[in-house]
Amino acid sequence: MAQIREIRLDSWWEFKRDLVSEFIDAGSYRNDAYLFRGMRSPRWQLESLFDRTFRHVEPDRRTQVFDDLVAAFREACRDYGLPAELCDDDRRLIALGQHHGLPTRLLDWTSSPYIAAFFAYQKAFEEADAADSHAVLWVLHRRSSMWSGVHDVEIVAAPSYENARARNQAGYYTLSRSPFNCLEEVVIRCTDVTGVALTRVLLPLDDVRTALADLDLMGISAFRLFPDLTGAATACKIRMLLEQG
Repeated sequence: MAQIREIRLDSWWEFKRDLVSEFIDAGSYRNDAYLFRGMRSPRWQLESLFDRTFRHVEPDRRTQVFDDLVAAFREACRDYGLPAELCDDDRRLIALGQHHGLPTRLLDWTSSPYIAAFFAYQKAFEEADAADSHAVLWVLHRRSSMWSGVHDVEIVAAPSYENARARNQAGYYTLSRSPFNCLEEVVIRCTDVTGVALTRVLLPLDDVRTALADLDLMGISAFRLFPDLTGAATACKIRMLLEQG
């Protein structure tokens, strides 16, 4: 049976000292072994916008409803005058829809644990919630056959052409066609895959200021990850909040 592992960390320095080294074997380093996703709250599931929006739809109808939504968006794109090679490419079309607010079954991931940690801590810093003592960093084990597509979930590279955000965020997606509404349930219900498919890392919110300041010194900021005026404004706000204590 596929497994979901959990790791609880006590400090940001523990993350840097112990956790990152766990995912880097200098003797056989490969940068395609893991993907990472940062989230503000450990109460949140690995659930796409589509699955949150259409949670009321019965599991056996969910895939068909998503296909109908993509078909409707395809026709809208054709009417808008987008080229046929884009409209006929499901992955590119779904990624385009995601970028413009269409509720898709894509989830964003990055190949950098530091970028994922930034997203987790930034959201927690801006949207403090007394119910949470930790943010969460999810680790997807790419070598697990769980993500080959056989079990209705596959990994898709985020199109980076004319998309500076995707390039700067080292972006990937998981695309689900499963009847289940979150990746945790997909893993739990899979009986023919062994080994760890996901790791859930709890990051202490006590260190949110230290983590964001350290990441800023690394060059990981909202302005780098969102290279536009919105990113610049967010970066300025976070730096001012950090400086004011």
